[in-house]
Amino acid sequence: MNRLTCQTNNGEMLVLTQFTDDAPVHVNKWSENGDAEHTVTIPSEDLLMLINLYKYVKEYNIKNDFINPNGKVVE
Repeated sequence: MNRLTCQTNNGEMLVLTQFTDDAPVHVNKWSENGDAEHTVTIPSEDLLMLINLYKYVKEYNIKNDFINPNGKVVE
């Protein structure tokens, strides 16, 4: 099992879990009081495309409201 844990700026925690290689990634949100909420499951191929999109937007400084709001290039 692979797990990535990220603290958020509102005191919650996001936990991304993948049980086997190439399996979907499960995203859970944990509140400050320990309550867990499953938010989304992302197929591994979609997660790879999201990472590639992030890299592309950052590398070419493309304006994107979510990834790079201060980007200079408008597509």
